[in-house]
Amino acid sequence: MRAAFSTTGLVLALLLAGSASAAPPKDMSSLYGRAELMTWQYILELQTRRNFEILVSKGLAKDEVQRASSLRLEMPLETTGLLDFWAKGDTVYVPVLSLKFLNDILLANAWLYYHGFDPGTIDEYVAMLKYRDASNFPGGRYPRPLDALGIPQSSEGGLIVGSDKEVEEAYFGSSNIASGFIMAHEIGHVLLGHTKQSGKTVAERVRDEQAADAFALRVVSRVQPEVEYMTMYFSLTAVWSPNKPDFSSPQEYQAYLSTLADHPVTAERIRALGREAYKNPARFLYPNAPPENLARMQRLGLNVIKVGDLSDNEAEQKRLAIIGRYAPLVSVKPRPTGVPVPRPKPWQ
Repeated sequence: MRAAFSTTGLVLALLLAGSASAAPPKDMSSLYGRAELMTWQYILELQTRRNFEILVSKGLAKDEVQRASSLRLEMPLETTGLLDFWAKGDTVYVPVLSLKFLNDILLANAWLYYHGFDPGTIDEYVAMLKYRDASNFPGGRYPRPLDALGIPQSSEGGLIVGSDKEVEEAYFGSSNIASGFIMAHEIGHVLLGHTKQSGKTVAERVRDEQAADAFALRVVSRVQPEVEYMTMYFSLTAVWSPNKPDFSSPQEYQAYLSTLADHPVTAERIRALGREAYKNPARFLYPNAPPENLARMQRLGLNVIKVGDLSDNEAEQKRLAIIGRYAPLVSVKPRPTGVPVPRPKPWQ
């Protein structure tokens, strides 16, 4: 990872689990108001479309550029999920609500790190969203990320531009990489033919995800060498998605993967990408890449493997699940690194 910016807090967000059974999918569409999303659609759409075009023109191989001529990007305003990104036919869908949430989390992570606060509060906040209903929060609605995490913001609900140069640089860099990885992943599904197939087994769908991950890493690393930020998307997706300890039995988990999981996030899927990046770094770079880029890709591979390994840490999964259910919302306000969250009643 880049020394000046930490993704540790979001890596730990993989570890949210411990309930006896998986909860049904939540409708998170009320997290932001419609008027707010319309404002952010205007702000985000131009840059997102430009990044999409750069990925296609600079990140794809020559034969892929020709096959990508029919690709389209759609940015619907709302979606019911929190991190909903998908491809259908020749179209990639990036909802404004999901992109706004992702950007808020990236901004919070940058601000907390640069000001000496514990980014682990992000894990705990996302755990609260995962395990509680809107009625459990003040005002009967899910708290927005920047509000809940105590991040200073402008009247429009975003970064106070010009007020924090290091935070700005880290935020904009991580935002471009994370959204680029998401779009490249979905482009991969289209160009690899996954959107034209149906009725796949769990193993086949996991292989599709692994192939799209590798495709996305190659595309993004050709556009922007500081591709380390893509690990943050893995972290968020893994924390929000139901995972093995959220089910009462391995059979229930497999049933979920085979019937409901469009983008199954498993520890092995994450590790597979990390191993490939470490063992074959040249695969993800332009030919004759300088040694420093190869070394950077190998470091990324090791970090991605660690993310996969963390998803198997059951003790941490249970700790965050308890925080998600019982800790007060005020506990995710900025706190110095190393200061533990107040222990909820089930621990006493």
